[in-house]
Amino acid sequence: DFLPLEGAGEFLELTAGTFMILGPQDAHMPGMAIAEPTPVKKVVVKVLI
Repeated sequence: DFLPLEGAGEFLELTAGTFMILGPQDAHMPGMAIAEPTPVKKVVVKVLI
């Protein structure tokens, strides 16, 4: 899915050993890197609400 958005956002830096839970209303920018690209594990779970 892709939906271009406008406006101010908020950047949250995740460190090793942390995770984030995003809901359907949360826009996110996968593939971003702070200093240099680092391998990460990504899990997608869809829950019927």
